[in-house]
Amino acid sequence: MTTDEELKRIVAELRVAGTDSQEVEVKSSVGKLPASIIESVSAFANVSGGTVVLGLSEKEGFEPPEGFDAHRMLDALAGVCADKLTPPVSADIRIAAFEGASVLVADVPETAPSSKPCYITERGMSVSHCITRLRFKLKDVGRADTGTLEKTKGVITVINANGQYQVVVGNDVVNIYDAVLAVGGLEGAGETDLDGNPLPEGGEKRKSEGPASVLIDLISGIIQPALPMLSAPGILKGVLVLLTFLGWVSATDGLYMAVTYGLQPNTLPAEKPTTIGRK
Repeated sequence: MTTDEELKRIVAELRVAGTDSQEVEVKSSVGKLPASIIESVSAFANVSGGTVVLGLSEKEGFEPPEGFDAHRMLDALAGVCADKLTPPVSADIRIAAFEGASVLVADVPETAPSSKPCYITERGMSVSHCITRLRFKLKDVGRADTGTLEKTKGVITVINANGQYQVVVGNDVVNIYDAVLAVGGLEGAGETDLDGNPLPEGGEKRKSEGPASVLIDLISGIIQPALPMLSAPGILKGVLVLLTFLGWVSATDGLYMAVTYGLQPNTLPAEKPTTIGRK
């Protein structure tokens, strides 16, 4: 349990840093409980635990704001921990005196490994993965921020098909899957085949999976990392055609000829132009 002295130390450190930390989430919570608190509690429960402090304003230098109702927020936060998360979170919640005001301090314990993940009950979410994709089953796909996901480093594309919200991330999918389970408040459904069907524990292929699926799985795993390299020549040729069409580059320019010959894999060195830059 966070004591009053520990609370003073924590807030002092936050004031120096100017923001909250990975272990401490601070909200002013004037009027109502922030919607994001349930996600913070879920994330803390899925890792090594953490502390939620309500009744301090980060924008005002972690000072107590006017209008904070500690007793009302205690009831609201206790309700979230008990009724909104699966499994319920047994947080230690108390009202503490701080700089002449009352704040709410909640110590969120780590959920037992056998009970993880701790997820938001009403979302009813689960996630699985195949060889290159995270496959989410969402209660409300409309709440997914596809635009932000597509701009995220490491995400190749996002596909919503066959009742699944699929995020293509490539060969590092297993590590990303583990990280999502650790902090996302999701139910892990393990590994699937390319059609989204669950595989036995240990990732072994199902007996009913045919040779064609195995072959596609193998080819996809080999080709996917090389896609950027394979597509680059075609993109470059397209750029050359466009520049020529616009009149910015001539087909007799040395640069055009050098690049064109260079993109031909069967061209022998002797066939490449020896006078770069001449027309």
